[in-house]
Amino acid sequence: MLRTLSRMKRFLLAFTLLFICLFTALLMSYEWLTVKFANQYLASYDTQITKLSIRPRSLTQWHFANVSLEVKDSDIQITDLELTLAPTFSLLNFSPDQIAKISLGKVDVALNPAVFTDEGKNVDQQGPTVALDIAQLPQIEIGPTTLTLKNRTTNPLKLVLAHLTLDNQGSLSSLITQEGETLLSMDAKLSDTKWAFSTSVVFEQVQTLLNNIAKQPLNNKALSTLILIKQRVDELGLQLSGTLNSQAELNLKTAQLRSNHELIDTELKLTQLADLVITPETSPTPTSNKPNHTAKFTINGHIADLSLSLKPFSIAVAPEYLQQVALRSLIQNKSLHEMIELLHPDNKATSFNPLSMKFELNEPLNYSFAERKLQSPKIQLTIENEMLSAKALLQTLNLTLDSETQGAELEGDWSLNTVTKKRLELTPILPEQLFSYALELAKTTSELKGKVKAKSNKIGTELSLSLDKTTLFHSEELMLHEPMSQEHSNREDAIPMTMSIKSLSLHTHSPINLNHSKDTISIELPSLTLALGPVNYDHKQPSSKTKEVSFSANNLSFHTDAPSYLSATKYSTDNEPEVLAIKFNGSIFSLSSEGINFLDKKMSKTEGLAPLPSQFQLRRQTCSHWIGSS
Repeated sequence: MLRTLSRMKRFLLAFTLLFICLFTALLMSYEWLTVKFANQYLASYDTQITKLSIRPRSLTQWHFANVSLEVKDSDIQITDLELTLAPTFSLLNFSPDQIAKISLGKVDVALNPAVFTDEGKNVDQQGPTVALDIAQLPQIEIGPTTLTLKNRTTNPLKLVLAHLTLDNQGSLSSLITQEGETLLSMDAKLSDTKWAFSTSVVFEQVQTLLNNIAKQPLNNKALSTLILIKQRVDELGLQLSGTLNSQAELNLKTAQLRSNHELIDTELKLTQLADLVITPETSPTPTSNKPNHTAKFTINGHIADLSLSLKPFSIAVAPEYLQQVALRSLIQNKSLHEMIELLHPDNKATSFNPLSMKFELNEPLNYSFAERKLQSPKIQLTIENEMLSAKALLQTLNLTLDSETQGAELEGDWSLNTVTKKRLELTPILPEQLFSYALELAKTTSELKGKVKAKSNKIGTELSLSLDKTTLFHSEELMLHEPMSQEHSNREDAIPMTMSIKSLSLHTHSPINLNHSKDTISIELPSLTLALGPVNYDHKQPSSKTKEVSFSANNLSFHTDAPSYLSATKYSTDNEPEVLAIKFNGSIFSLSSEGINFLDKKMSKTEGLAPLPSQFQLRRQTCSHWIGSS
């Protein structure tokens, strides 16, 4: 009996071991059969499963401890994949809608560098595609996903998809990080008729990503445009920081897009201008008295005819000394550089000349992508320093870009109002023949406005500039004097030449028109009135025979009755040098004066004796008029 029981135990033990071996073999064969069957289906997608570890928990819950795939020579390692099937699951009648949930614990992706080449752009052209039916999608949860480049040990490129979830209600959420910092976050609601997105992009991380991509030793033909843009940005020394938050809604039936975008705490640093920082601001809101460091814009319309609308904002900068020096270095035109030096002198080591500039977009700026047309009702630029206060305004601006001719057309109304606060030294802009004289302009105000039209193409540029007839220019004093030379500085009677105009006003009565084409410049000068007075001129010993010449007038007035015309045309032939033909057609003019005094003293013929100069004096208290024409 005991022998029979012992024999039975040994039989049961052997049967158990055999069952375990058969079950293990069956399980291993099942994994092998699953891989073989799946690879036959995935072959058309250039995808293969290289490793699979299955641990079924029930008929509807399957745990894949490890899944290794190779997709177009990119390696994908999945850990802890959970597959939950619907209760109605049928192996004989399986369909994707029987998958209730897919959960991936961790994913490591080593991308084939070829994805950055032209060959890698055509993935969607290889093999069949699967239509996306939101209602049939299972719930999807993807844990941390790390993306790196395959076989790269130097300058590694690494992104992490922190999470991605998608359910059959169309709710999508994802987050991409880089070096522990957020690069992109997105929440979306997807349906059969409408897609709604909410995204946030961090510019610092985008710039870091571009830098890392540029460091990769790849054949970057597919990224050439992106790399060229990055190189150009680096050449210009631009560094962008801040966040772009966006909300968008796309109607899949009408193809209508509605989107709102906001730049938050955005700064543009210009490293070539000694780290000058440009920050957009919007007006204070009722809940906050402080300006917001934001800028807003929308992109709306049919996806084939989108329009951008940039909301009102302002940019204010106050460059420091080194930043002002960098700004000056950008100006290559000598005449313009001299003019800027007059209005904003470089005091160098003596003192710092503060400068403030403010750009304002007062009303929305609109741009049509299809028509390539920009419209802006009002743009304003204000400049303020110790010498000058200026405000430039550009209204009803229309700018059209032509991609075929690579040209542009611009049209708009402009105005410029300026006030000088101190006496300006205009000597540097005088001709070389007058460098020995000093020209000074006292406080001056000007009010200019008109229209501008410009057209450019491959051949050249045409410019039309006009000033309205209400143009005003007024200065409290204009003084021209000759500095005293060293040899006459010790003489008591040595007084240099001086001329003073206490008031100078210019009013135009008709528009000014300027037109510039390829070889011709034509100017229509307006009818105008120039009023001067009081005027004083005094010159001691202007020549060897004259001791003193003086002139004064209470008022001088110059008036033209009609516009005058000036044109300059450049002619050139193959064998002849260029010739400039100038034509001037002047208007009838009149000159009137009041209270004139003129004095001309002659030198004595006997040198060394007390001079007995002859004196000629002309006094006119009545108003004098001269009429002439040219």
